[in-house]
Amino acid sequence: GLVLSMYLAGRSVAEIADGPIHTAMERLGELWRHDEAGIFIEHRATDLCVQAVQQLRVLVEPQGPGPGAVGGAPPGDPYILPTLLAATALDADGWRAVNLGPDTPFEALAQAIERHDARLAWLCVSSIRAADEVDSGARQLAALMAHRGGLLVLGGRAAADVAVPDLPGLRHGASLQDLVAIAAGMHSAAA
Repeated sequence: GLVLSMYLAGRSVAEIADGPIHTAMERLGELWRHDEAGIFIEHRATDLCVQAVQQLRVLVEPQGPGPGAVGGAPPGDPYILPTLLAATALDADGWRAVNLGPDTPFEALAQAIERHDARLAWLCVSSIRAADEVDSGARQLAALMAHRGGLLVLGGRAAADVAVPDLPGLRHGASLQDLVAIAAGMHSAAA
């Protein structure tokens, strides 16, 4: 109810995600250090938050045609919430966002980019299992997006650990508000 009421009161999805949701999940993620029930509490809170964001996404889903966007988390990254929030924020901004979720193979991301004619792709990196795989996959997706005249936006708490040079099809975002701003800039450039 709190997430929906903030949105209905005029806060953007990105503001809600970067503010109260981020703060709450960060604090909940530290509970296990001080309380043996911390992991169960964090997992339960994540489930509740996912439910709230899915309800919000139904409200913001674009009704008409909009530019395509595709994204997810890299292989080995189990976090569902960051990429769901990215898709919801983009939907609210008029994009047709396709969220492939956590632990997504790079080949699946590339196929979805082609199939959904995506002008924008996002990669939420919260955890890195195999650095070489993520580095290589991010470079390949950036090259694909550059070839298509689009962008890959790389973000998430572990994004700074991805070793990719500045590439034509790559932008970095420190927040969902950055992702939405980059997406809005693409809208403006296309118009």
